[in-house]
Amino acid sequence: MASPADLPARIALMEAGLELVADRVGDITGPVVARLYRRCPAARASFVRLGLGRPDALAAQMVETTLHCLMSWPGDRAMVEITLRETLPHHCLTLGIAPAVFRALAEETAHLIIAAIPADCAAERAVWEDIRTGILGAIAEAERSPLIARAAVQAA
Repeated sequence: MASPADLPARIALMEAGLELVADRVGDITGPVVARLYRRCPAARASFVRLGLGRPDALAAQMVETTLHCLMSWPGDRAMVEITLRETLPHHCLTLGIAPAVFRALAEETAHLIIAAIPADCAAERAVWEDIRTGILGAIAEAERSPLIARAAVQAA
């Protein structure tokens, strides 16, 4: 974990990395959703089922929310952890979204960002690697929710 004094520099590196991605990839939504659908084909059916006739809009909203969590991680880790602990069980239990979809969406979003940052921008890549590791740890913690475990036992 970086010291509070390092936070402005880490946020600047995170933002610089995103600017590089924007220049190289443009809008990441389409590529992230395509990667998600390849990895978790059931995600498409979930977006169709829950998207109120607008599954593409729901998928885009999920990418936007994921990116927001990733970008918020360095400066407000506690808020992201609380958000994940609250929303992941709700989405799993109420909406039938598998925890693996959350993990895949975060992994695919972070992977696309990291892969699009040039190799000679090591500091930017390192910050995004740290963000990815942190978010995936928070998702793993949220997956261990007693609510999710109880639901899995009841479903079995």
